[in-house]
Amino acid sequence: MPMKKSLKITVILSSILLGLVLMIIIFISPISKYLIEKYSEAYTGRKIRMEELSINIFNGSITTKGLIVYEAKSKHPFFKADTFNLNIAVYKLWVDKYEITSVELSNPYLQVVQKGNKFNYDDLMNRFFAEDTTKKVDKEPVKYWARNIQVNNATILYTNTKPSTNIKLIKGSVQIPLIAWDDPIYKIQTAFDLSTGGRSKALLHFNTNTFDYKAKIDIDQLSIDFLYPYLKDYMKVKSLKGLINTNLWLTGNANQPTAIALSGSIKANNFAIVDATNELLTAIDETNVLIDTINTAKNRYNFRSISMDHPFFRLSMYDKGFNYERIMTTPLAMSGDTSSTVYSMCS
Repeated sequence: MPMKKSLKITVILSSILLGLVLMIIIFISPISKYLIEKYSEAYTGRKIRMEELSINIFNGSITTKGLIVYEAKSKHPFFKADTFNLNIAVYKLWVDKYEITSVELSNPYLQVVQKGNKFNYDDLMNRFFAEDTTKKVDKEPVKYWARNIQVNNATILYTNTKPSTNIKLIKGSVQIPLIAWDDPIYKIQTAFDLSTGGRSKALLHFNTNTFDYKAKIDIDQLSIDFLYPYLKDYMKVKSLKGLINTNLWLTGNANQPTAIALSGSIKANNFAIVDATNELLTAIDETNVLIDTINTAKNRYNFRSISMDHPFFRLSMYDKGFNYERIMTTPLAMSGDTSSTVYSMCS
């Protein structure tokens, strides 16, 4: 009799435990969604909302739909994405290995706002990327892999208050085949269109140990209209037009942003500046620049050739100076730099 009673209790407890496990499996998605939305502001400083969250603990898939991250203490979206998919190799968790087999972000939208030297993401940088002053204990490194990272059809809107600027990148894509604990080299491929016209592609190799990088940058028919607000700070002009094409190789170090080495070609078409009186100030049908080497650290600027087709410059003399002096909004000054700089033209 006692054995039957003990067996009965075991069956009941096992049934309860199994029921709890099944409940967790069934309701883990809505529970997780509720907890994320409820405590997101406390842990991230931003409200996070999503239309749907799906978690499958058996195959390690996590999917969100209608994800929105709001501006700090605001109802305006900072980041949105139609879908976010993440897949984890669950079986490797048992041996303390963390492998993300794929990451896909579809139709994300990011708004970057600059006011002076402050950005709308500064609070996130301070919260999550502030320097860690705690004493680090030597221990075995965490073994992680993130494979097949993809961002599709991204939109980034950059807004600056001074000068008043709105630059919109559309149809953006990012591909990173691997981020791993034992491989410091990240290979990143990006592409985007500018809403005002043109397309850019880049292939970047970045060393996370040394911060050295090398990049190949291709620009196709990129309109320079977006530079007009910056030109207005220096010249009283009505418009800036032109199309840029490049095929460039760039190397440098992220810790020394002004020390770069550059080679390749730059081509500009239909360049034109119209002054405030609606007169054409300068125009060039086509400019071609072939660069053998530009090395700012060594002050070397070697150009194979520079050519211009049908250049036009309007120079008007007045009783008090000429037209270029009238359109300048800041005085020209000599730099006073007496460093040795080498310029050369190769035939």
